[in-house]
Amino acid sequence: MEKRYNINKIIENIYLMIFVIWLMVSFLYTTKFDMSWFEPYYYIVHLILVGIVLIKACYCKTYLVWEVVIIFILYISFTFSMSRNGYVELQDLFLLIIGAKGISFKKLMKIYVCTLSILLLITMGAALTGKIEHLVYLQEGRRPRMAFGTTYPTDFSAYIFYILLAYFCFRGKKVSYTEIGMGAALALFVYWFCDARLNTICILIMSGVFLYNKLIHKAYAKKGKSYFMNKIWQQMLTISTSLAAVFMVAVTIFYSIDNKILIFLDKVLNNRLLYGNLGYDIYGLSFWGQDIPQQGAGGKLDAVKHYFFFDVSYVTILLRYGIIVLGVVLLIWLIIGIRAQKNENWELLWAIALVALQCTVEHHMLQIVYAPVLWALFAKIESSENKYSSF
Repeated sequence: MEKRYNINKIIENIYLMIFVIWLMVSFLYTTKFDMSWFEPYYYIVHLILVGIVLIKACYCKTYLVWEVVIIFILYISFTFSMSRNGYVELQDLFLLIIGAKGISFKKLMKIYVCTLSILLLITMGAALTGKIEHLVYLQEGRRPRMAFGTTYPTDFSAYIFYILLAYFCFRGKKVSYTEIGMGAALALFVYWFCDARLNTICILIMSGVFLYNKLIHKAYAKKGKSYFMNKIWQQMLTISTSLAAVFMVAVTIFYSIDNKILIFLDKVLNNRLLYGNLGYDIYGLSFWGQDIPQQGAGGKLDAVKHYFFFDVSYVTILLRYGIIVLGVVLLIWLIIGIRAQKNENWELLWAIALVALQCTVEHHMLQIVYAPVLWALFAKIESSENKYSSF
C-alpha cells in the first residue's frame, strides 16, 4: 500500500513538472519570444506525458468506469478531428486533462496562477525594456492598444482574465475585499492600455461575482449556517456553456444584414457575427472539422488586407474542429458542472459560467494556457466546505 502511494506521488510530481513545462511552452508561443529551440524536444515531452497516463491507467488503476468511457469518447473525437484538420493541440489537451486524474484542483490552480503570473510579468518586462518586440496597435478611433510582449492586446487581457479566475477559484470564499478590488483595478488597466473592452467587462463581472460569493457566504456564516446555492441557479450555471454555445452559434448562422437586432449585436461584438457567418457560408459544417486558414491573429503590426478570424470559441470549435468535438466539449463542461454541484463547489460553478461568457467573445476555450477550469474534469475537487468529491 505504501509502495503504491509512493509511486502515485512520484507520478503526480512528474505530471506537475510536465504541466508547468507545457504551460510555459504554450504561453511563450503566444509571445514575441523565439520558440524555435523547443521543436526538437516536443516529442520527448509528449512521450513522457503519454507514459504517465499509461502508468496511471495500467498500474495505479485510478480511473473509474465513467471516466474510462469519457476518455474513450475524448480520444475518438479528438483523434478523428485532428486527422481531418491537422490541429495537434487537441492531442496535448487530451493528455493533460486525463493526466490530472486524482490531483487536487486547487493545487493545479495555484500552479497555473504562479506559472502564468511569473511568465506574464517577465514578458511585460522584456517588452517594455526592448528585449522583445512590444507591439502597439494603432487603430482609427481607438487608443493605442498595447500587447505587452504577447501577440495581441486581447490575448494579454485574456491572460489577466484567466489568471484572476484561477486565483479566485482556489481562494474561494476566503478571497479578500482587497483582492477583489485588485481584480477590478486590473480590469481598468486592461481597458486603458489594451482597449480590450469586452474582456474588461468580463473581468469586472467576474470581480462582482466573487464579491457576491464572499458576501453570501459571510451572511450565512453569521447565522451559523453553511451556504447552499439555490437548485435552479445550480442547474443554470451547469448548463451555461451549452446555453451560450446554442445562442452564439444560432445568431452567427442566422446573421443577416436585414436583421436590425443582429446588426446591432454584431456591432457590440465588433463584427464577430459577420466573420463567423462568412466562415459558415464558405466552409459549411462538418462532423470532424476542417483546416480553415485565418488572417488577423496578431503577432505583427502590418495591416491585414483581408481580415478573416473567428473570435467566438463556439464558432471556432464548430467550424474548425467539427460538430462532434463541439458536442463532446459541451459534455465535458456539463460533467464538470455536475461534479461541482455534487461536491457543493460554488466557486467552480461560477467559474464555468464566467468561462461560458468570456468564450462568447474570445476563441481560447481549447487552448492549454487559457483552459485552467478544464482540468476539473478528472482532478480532485475540493468543496467550499473543504470536503473532497469521489465523483
